[in-house]
Amino acid sequence: MATFFKGPLGGFSGSIGPLVGSSWKELEVMKSQPGPRKGTPTQAQLDQQAKFALAGGFITNVKKLLSLTMSDSSNMTSFNIVLQQILQDAITGTTNAWTIDYSKVQLSSGDLLNAFSYTVASAVAGKIAWTWQVDAGLQEDPTDKAILVAYSPDLGRAAYTTLGAARSAGADSLTIAAFSGKPVQTWLSFISADGKEIADSVFTGLVTVM
Repeated sequence: MATFFKGPLGGFSGSIGPLVGSSWKELEVMKSQPGPRKGTPTQAQLDQQAKFALAGGFITNVKKLLSLTMSDSSNMTSFNIVLQQILQDAITGTTNAWTIDYSKVQLSSGDLLNAFSYTVASAVAGKIAWTWQVDAGLQEDPTDKAILVAYSPDLGRAAYTTLGAARSAGADSLTIAAFSGKPVQTWLSFISADGKEIADSVFTGLVTVM
């Protein structure tokens, strides 16, 4: 793969002969087209493909969230940063039975304080409720906004808000009628009122929506 600067004809997107042109992070990228696969893939290769598909399917549901809650690095997008983290830390199981350990998935990253203590419950039909402890002794900013995230593996769908209640409220909820009767994985984080600071997300557990 090569990176090139636009000449008099500019960059190109698509394929020309054996070359494929595209852009990434405002850079023009050129690479050769992949050749035909030779031989039968090994079980290790099939396992890796299955893990990528599993992790990628989940992240696709929260891609817009990650663009707000995770910063790109110099050579990786937020999508790829979380993909790598899941592949390294959160895939569990065996061949034909790979799963994600959602308790090890991080959906936001930053220096802001998260809640010191928190709970999640589903006590009303179609609603997930979070509560957290407010402790001024921890130098928390009461104007921080809650980030609430819920994911249904059965449905392959996520719901979230980045404009939740103020930290000082100590509680907030998501109304998700479509998730009723389904087990749902949940996370909690906080973002500063000006949107410039964010907390590391915390996994708040599995709850079945009533």
